[in-house]
Amino acid sequence: IQYYDNEREFNEVLESTMQFKSFRRELDQAHLWSRIFMLMLKSREMGLKHTLISELHDLKLGLLSVDGLCCMGYFDEVERLLMAFSRREHRGLLSSDALTSSLFLAALSAYYQWRGEGVLPLILQEEVNDAIEVCTKALHEGASVDGSIASNALAQVKYLPPRMSSMEWKADAPSGALGLMINLSDIDVKELSLKIGYPLLPMCLTALKLFKNNEYSEGLAVLETIASEIIGKCPHYPLSPHADGVTSSLYTSILARGLLGLRVNAKEMSLTLTPYIPAGVNELEVEGIPIGENRISMRLDVRGEEVNLKISNHGAKRGHGELGFIVKRQMGGVKALTDYGEVKAKVEKLGGYVKIALKGSLDGDSTRTYTFSLG
Repeated sequence: IQYYDNEREFNEVLESTMQFKSFRRELDQAHLWSRIFMLMLKSREMGLKHTLISELHDLKLGLLSVDGLCCMGYFDEVERLLMAFSRREHRGLLSSDALTSSLFLAALSAYYQWRGEGVLPLILQEEVNDAIEVCTKALHEGASVDGSIASNALAQVKYLPPRMSSMEWKADAPSGALGLMINLSDIDVKELSLKIGYPLLPMCLTALKLFKNNEYSEGLAVLETIASEIIGKCPHYPLSPHADGVTSSLYTSILARGLLGLRVNAKEMSLTLTPYIPAGVNELEVEGIPIGENRISMRLDVRGEEVNLKISNHGAKRGHGELGFIVKRQMGGVKALTDYGEVKAKVEKLGGYVKIALKGSLDGDSTRTYTFSLG
């Protein structure tokens, strides 16, 4: 609060970010502190010179944090970070360092997915070309760690605006900087952690891998460990945005993409939101998910074999996508109802879990409620 004019201004800005209320006190508390730590990046008094994206050696950490910052809707801060690569003193990194180039492409593609605005990628066209050239060279030089990361970075180029690259990549890679490292061995991840200068990278990547491999209970356990790391730093003063900003950003990214199953494409106004709901959980709520200029909110209420899902679209644009939830149960029949009648829900087996979801669309500034009866 010390960096804002008054407590009211601080709270107004804080309330504009994505909010998460769940079944675990530790997850909620860590998310609140993550919002506060990342909010410090927006403070007028601090500017950039005291934040994690200020110095040259911190640029990798900044790029690693972009997906989480976008999840909070902090597009201005991300734009300032990415534009730093157009400065003369920083451009050499994209023409010489494969890791930085890979992180840059991943960060820019993540920004475009959340923002849906193609102006910044086009402004940085020359920097994108430099990064693609360096990544292509690393890919062709052999099966090194840099080559593996570069391969996934090039696969993410397809998420950028059309005609950003003339190359076609059949490979696929999860979004964001952590998605670049999803296939690396544990030894490679530890080496990469030292190279980037972030010791919690292996733990963050383990959590994302577990969620990706449909090991939801295990992924949740690791996510709670990361939450404890954040909570453990909170009582100390002064706050340290250099350290906690990175952890908070990665925690938010894993929470969104792993636990909530969140995928966005702001250009197409499409969204996937299929959170994991452990047994015994009664409710889960997430508000203010940014997708371009719109904000999406979702609430799940579980009452025995009945699940009520409420989705709200705050913004002018019409959205569409997949909504649902993941639970640990046997395959069985599901009946889904909405305010205009019965709808068809898809039931998909994911290891020992089941994903129940449906596809639909929602007009701007409107709300829809679904009721799922689990047979």
